[in-house]
Amino acid sequence: MGAVLELEDLRIDYRTAAGDARAGDGVSFSVDAGEYLGLVGESGCGKSTIAKAILGILPPNARVAGGSVRYRGREVVGRAPARMRELRWKEIALVPQSAMNGFDPVYTVQAQLDEAIVAHASMRPQERRARLEQLFAMVGLEARRLEDYPHQFSGGMRQRAMIAMAMVLDPGLVVADEPTTGLDVIVQDQILQRIRRIHVEQRKTMLLITHDMAVVAENCDRIVVMYGGQVMEPGRGGVFREPFHPYTLALCNAF
Repeated sequence: MGAVLELEDLRIDYRTAAGDARAGDGVSFSVDAGEYLGLVGESGCGKSTIAKAILGILPPNARVAGGSVRYRGREVVGRAPARMRELRWKEIALVPQSAMNGFDPVYTVQAQLDEAIVAHASMRPQERRARLEQLFAMVGLEARRLEDYPHQFSGGMRQRAMIAMAMVLDPGLVVADEPTTGLDVIVQDQILQRIRRIHVEQRKTMLLITHDMAVVAENCDRIVVMYGGQVMEPGRGGVFREPFHPYTLALCNAF
């Protein structure tokens, strides 16, 4: 079916008082259409930086020093900000790692999901409401909760609503960056099951970023192991049974 996302020799630097610090050092991997890829590694290895580069939301002190990010064959690196805004949500959506801070506290959840639709699509109010109710049903939330404010949601409910926001425009690629951060283990499992169900039922192309090898072993079709800004080992189930790289073995032993 071909690759939806391709990273080739991607290098990302952060400017610091002591000079440039390289967070991505020659990262190369691809995500095929309909695939659920897990990008796994310890905190600080560059996983979230890669996600931000894919979405074009690197912080001001970071820059792509080289390499390529292609979405459906189109180059993302160097794309004008206005063109990147067209790509985000409609083509590439993000489920962030902190749903607690992902919503504006002074607007209802419906208003914030509705804003994403209005910004990118032409739909009548009734159609938008029907779409939001459909999304809430998909993530296991009652439609009546659309009128609530974020503070009226539990952490797990806010994360489900964040998944609904990511899916609001039916994107071609969903990037989930540590989507269960700050949640208890039972709610974590519920969120991961919900994401997996969306992948299976809608054949969504997904990139899951996590530090947990058990999560990718249970959920992902294929994994890419990162360490120190570099790809250590890509593979499928064999990575867990017979890891090639010592760091992958250490991650497996850790869980």
